[in-house]
Amino acid sequence: MKKKRYLHPIRSKKKMKHYGRILLLLSMILLFVQQLNVLGIFNNIETKAQEESDDQIVALEEREESDDQAVALEAQEESDDQIVEIEAQEENDNQIVETEEQEESDNQIVTTEETINEAQVAEESTQLLNAEDGVAEVYHADDYYNALLNTSIHTINIHADFSMKAYGDALEVWNDLAPRYSRDLVINGNGHTIDFAGFMICYDVGSNYPMTLTVKDLTAYGRNYWGPWRIRNYASAAGSGGYGTIRFENVQYYGAQLTCSWDADLVFVGDNFIEQMTSYVSPIDGKTYSTQANNQANLESVNLTIEAGARYVGKTVNSGGWHLRNGGVVTINEDAVVELYSPGTGGEANGNTVLVEGDLTIKDGAQFHIYNEALTTNVRPAIQVRSGGSVFISNKAQLNIDINGNLTNRAAIYLSPSASFIVEDEAELNMTLRNQGSSSYDAIYGEGRNTFIVGKNAVFDVAVDGTGVREVIQFAGNNNVFQFADAKRVNLQLNNTNA
Repeated sequence: MKKKRYLHPIRSKKKMKHYGRILLLLSMILLFVQQLNVLGIFNNIETKAQEESDDQIVALEEREESDDQAVALEAQEESDDQIVEIEAQEENDNQIVETEEQEESDNQIVTTEETINEAQVAEESTQLLNAEDGVAEVYHADDYYNALLNTSIHTINIHADFSMKAYGDALEVWNDLAPRYSRDLVINGNGHTIDFAGFMICYDVGSNYPMTLTVKDLTAYGRNYWGPWRIRNYASAAGSGGYGTIRFENVQYYGAQLTCSWDADLVFVGDNFIEQMTSYVSPIDGKTYSTQANNQANLESVNLTIEAGARYVGKTVNSGGWHLRNGGVVTINEDAVVELYSPGTGGEANGNTVLVEGDLTIKDGAQFHIYNEALTTNVRPAIQVRSGGSVFISNKAQLNIDINGNLTNRAAIYLSPSASFIVEDEAELNMTLRNQGSSSYDAIYGEGRNTFIVGKNAVFDVAVDGTGVREVIQFAGNNNVFQFADAKRVNLQLNNTNA
């Protein structure tokens, strides 16, 4: 800053004394010096003020700069935080995207695996249904149906529970196969369950197309009174037989008739349970289905064999148990056990529990139990043997008959002309007819030319109650033979007032 100068004016017109001038000059000098000092102080003050102002300005600028820096720092930090958040968000978004991509990938993998599995199953099924070794691995109804029709298949292995409703939704669905489809075939249930619904497969057989069908280790349900499996002689009248056999091994069956195969032989092995019912709850879908079990026998066939050591339990709704045709033979082999429950009256087997057109043989140690209960009052007979047929109870075997109710239609054991009944050595025939009411039918009746023999150490027990006029044993006509010698026990009881 420039300094200001203050000069005292000198008037030229006045004359001053020399000393006065000097004094005046000195005063002026002194004043000038004082003015200079004052000006210096003010200058210092102003300088200091200026300096202080400059310092304050600097400080303010520094403060502002500091504030600016702080603001900038805060802004930077905020920006950094935003950057971090953005990065975190981006990372999170990336993770979400990766997760979604992974899930999509997983879903694609699962879908791919399912597609591959379905394709493999379809491919394997197709391959197995045409396998050179003749084995079909079956998991569902389609596989089963296709295997039945594939003549290169001789063994069907069941690997799952399923229903055949898609192929037999009605009560009775007939699937008749031409003779060219007939061949030896094994259906191995492997402990599984099939609800056959109304589905039935019928194989036509003949001299050029024989067949043995084996069904084993299976639990089955069915609505159709032909049964899930049937064999028929396509070239002859019903009951001709000779070319087809169905073999059941460890089978449980619920519903209508097991099989109506009056042209075939039936064989039972292992433990078999056949229960007929007018409706059942399907174990596959939990729904209730009606059946054609009314008035239907357990089975119809030509010959019937219960293999050694096997067990057969058969229950009907209101019909006889076994209906054998065309001179059919029943053979219950050694140590086998058979139980037949046939309530009510009427139905197949001509109203009897067992209708035999040929021979009924109970071999050594076997047991045959017949239980006939009245549904209301009346009850059916046990066994009817057609002309020329026979019943043979072998060594230590048993035929046990329990009839509870008013006997109707005919005698409990009815022998047509020329039929015979033999109780071998140490064998047993035990009959109980109870709650007979006024029934007048005999316990045993023969039409004529009949033979009835009780062997050595054999047991022949018959107990009959009621009030009707009747006999324990009666043979009509001529040329009848009734004999027993050295029997262990013959006990014939007729406990009524009109014997």
